[in-house]
Amino acid sequence: MQLFTDKYQPKKLDQIGFGLGANQKLSALTKVVSVPHLIIRGCRGAGKRNRALLFLRETFGDGVFNTNVFTIDVDLPNKKTVALQVTYSPYHYQFNPSQYGVYDRVLIQRFIEQIVKVKLVHNKVPYRVIIMEDADLLTYEAQQSLRRTLETHIKSCRFMFMANREGHLIDPIESRCVIINVPSPSYRQVKTILTNIVDQETGSSDSIDEQTLNKIVKYSDRDLNRAICGLQRHLLLREPYQLDYEVQMAKSIVKSLIASRNMLMIEDLRKQINEMITRNIAGTEILSAIFKQALAIMPSFDNDPDLTFAICQYAGQFDHSIRMGGKTVYHIEAFCLKICLEFKLYMDEKSKEA
Repeated sequence: MQLFTDKYQPKKLDQIGFGLGANQKLSALTKVVSVPHLIIRGCRGAGKRNRALLFLRETFGDGVFNTNVFTIDVDLPNKKTVALQVTYSPYHYQFNPSQYGVYDRVLIQRFIEQIVKVKLVHNKVPYRVIIMEDADLLTYEAQQSLRRTLETHIKSCRFMFMANREGHLIDPIESRCVIINVPSPSYRQVKTILTNIVDQETGSSDSIDEQTLNKIVKYSDRDLNRAICGLQRHLLLREPYQLDYEVQMAKSIVKSLIASRNMLMIEDLRKQINEMITRNIAGTEILSAIFKQALAIMPSFDNDPDLTFAICQYAGQFDHSIRMGGKTVYHIEAFCLKICLEFKLYMDEKSKEA
């Protein structure tokens, strides 16, 4: 069965019913002969990648969706070899170097060297378009190496950076690009899109009860991809809607952190984190899910501003460290222990006041 995210993917920019300002800017750029480097920035599930591909489709034609995958073997400084997978069409290349951690700088430069050697076949394509996913997760060294690359290869390459968060790309890169901010759909817009999908799939929007639909919308957190996948799972299984796995695990972790009275829970904590990692959930997403669940439980602690500030500060600290180093589990584990400590200090203070 075809995924709903592919089946109901818009075919034109003007078919996307939210983020109209971003759509208009991209439509205007399709009429420009020499397109600048672009940063398309927005939260996960806001439609950044889809907009980028539709922009290329309106610029070059339908061949953008005729994609294949090839692999580049890159020799690393530690004498290891990494296979870099790249999705490509006659008009663009698309890859995610951030998933290779501290080796992203080497991979980017080797990839560009390989691509520049290849002659342009289509007369319609005056330059190569390189889409770089999760650009905000690139290491500082990789971003520094790109600042010069954007200038030296401006005649033969155009870069499109997909960024999820603001402030994680260095200023020299941002100053060399046109920034397109893509807003996430509102909860009402997500619900409207899901209702239309249900209507087309089943012939009636009444085939799903309002309460279940509201749950899917709420826990999607305005991530349209997550909402559509949650809807498809519910329509296939016809079971009561369940939270995404990482949300369930994050809730369980936060509850155990609050209830713990000693460090014996660290073994169970590590098992839960490792289980999420083995399910191919990114470390930054695990940390974000735990952070959100920790904030969600703050009303139980009288929304104490000092406690909230401490949790937010640790989240920022470990979000940075997890992107700069290896062994994801250690960074997430350290963040959890910091939360546990802050909760314990808060409760001890309250018990003294009582």
